[in-house]
Amino acid sequence: MDKKTQDQLILQLGRLATETTSEEWPDWCLESNESILQYQLADYHRMVTSLEPVIPLLSRLIDRAVSILGNGGSVIYAGAGTSGRLGVLDSSECPPTFGVPPTMVRGVIAGGDRALRSSVEGAEDNREQARVDYQSSSIRPEDLVIGITASSRTPWVLEFLMAHKEVGGMTGLLVCNTTELSAYSYVDHLLPLQAGNEMITGSTRLKSGTLTKMVLNLFSSITFIRLGKTYKNRMVDLVAVNEKLKARAVKTMMELTALPADECRTYLERSDFQLKTALVCHQRKVIPTVARELIEKDPLVLYHS
Repeated sequence: MDKKTQDQLILQLGRLATETTSEEWPDWCLESNESILQYQLADYHRMVTSLEPVIPLLSRLIDRAVSILGNGGSVIYAGAGTSGRLGVLDSSECPPTFGVPPTMVRGVIAGGDRALRSSVEGAEDNREQARVDYQSSSIRPEDLVIGITASSRTPWVLEFLMAHKEVGGMTGLLVCNTTELSAYSYVDHLLPLQAGNEMITGSTRLKSGTLTKMVLNLFSSITFIRLGKTYKNRMVDLVAVNEKLKARAVKTMMELTALPADECRTYLERSDFQLKTALVCHQRKVIPTVARELIEKDPLVLYHS
């Protein structure tokens, strides 16, 4: 990077809340642990309430995701560093929680899988590699690509989104700094979060990371609620792959049906421990094969008894 370009970047960073220090805060090195924690607890509370204006925007993005997933598309998160890791984390939790294939929600991170565990220097600045990564990620025009960048400027993320927009794809962008938002002409759904100043200036793994994780949790959870992956706030499509989850399936069926544990276990064993299938078998008095056909036709079948 030449001197002129670096000077421009310095000016740009100076306009970002996450890259500046709050004048209200003392020098943490001179404060007690308890004092620092009290300051930060109050600041995190302010951060959470800052989500209020974003609710309508997030709601529209959820509606878009429901439509795309309901028509066979996928959701792909794209990010670098902490943002990329959070996208991969959220996507990896969807299959066991909601019983969906791993291709339905995916995370792509600048620098590849190695960047999940260690820093890959320069990956976030590499626009050319973003194009390569996009082409190698088996993304289709009917998919929704959501970029995640705390700084609002990460070159790899923005280039990845541009590549998807060029093929007619739908795009979203989650940022934690709101500057020059009109520049994102290639973004269909913009979520401008207000993380504010970081406790350690520039360390966006802190409040920005926490706020990003909250929003991703809400986005994926409500999306799959709308797709019928829960019933009365229970994970009825969870994949019961261990003893804890099998016990949870029995417990959940007991709560929803008022049947004793042994009867619930019988239903679940006959249904290969697929909880929604077992519940439909009980509700409709049908065998598992028929229950699965009913679920395939209507994911919200449990609400339509």
